[in-house]
Amino acid sequence: MAGGCLGVLLAVSGVSVLRWFSPANLPRLDEIRVDASVLLFALAASIFSSMLFGLAPALRAVQSNLTGGLNEGGRSGTQSRQRSGLRAGLAVAQIGLSCVLPIGAGLPIRSFAALQQVEIGIDSAGLPALQISPSGTRYQDDGATRTFYRELVDRVRNVAGVETAALSSTAPPGQGGFSRENTG
Repeated sequence: MAGGCLGVLLAVSGVSVLRWFSPANLPRLDEIRVDASVLLFALAASIFSSMLFGLAPALRAVQSNLTGGLNEGGRSGTQSRQRSGLRAGLAVAQIGLSCVLPIGAGLPIRSFAALQQVEIGIDSAGLPALQISPSGTRYQDDGATRTFYRELVDRVRNVAGVETAALSSTAPPGQGGFSRENTG
């Protein structure tokens, strides 16, 4: 249970750190959060693992014959083969899971880092990028906002020296981010 609580704490603090860094090329950053379904899953996983690794030794302790165990151990203090086999099996299972979990968590991180280095065939060096968020009563309707963006692109394309203009919901690859401007 302590491990589950620590995991939830790390998840919440990880989201906070991600928001603090606020990478400009991460879309919908404000929507990233730890929600109730994540917390319920963490609780269920903690309870399940507690039951799995705690129930077998508890049942074994309840069913054991203390007199037989004392006689069996004698002076040497050795355990029965069955009892030591159960403990060894649980230890092997725990070690196996503790090796698999970091590998499973590391593979998506490694894949994401590799994807950041992939050349996608677009040279965005030197391309100006601008984020515009129309506001005010005039742009409350989606149709008016679409018309604004369409007219904006047409006007930018007609500027001398502009080869092409386009709209995007994220910054072009390789760009550090957008400059921000509100239009009203």
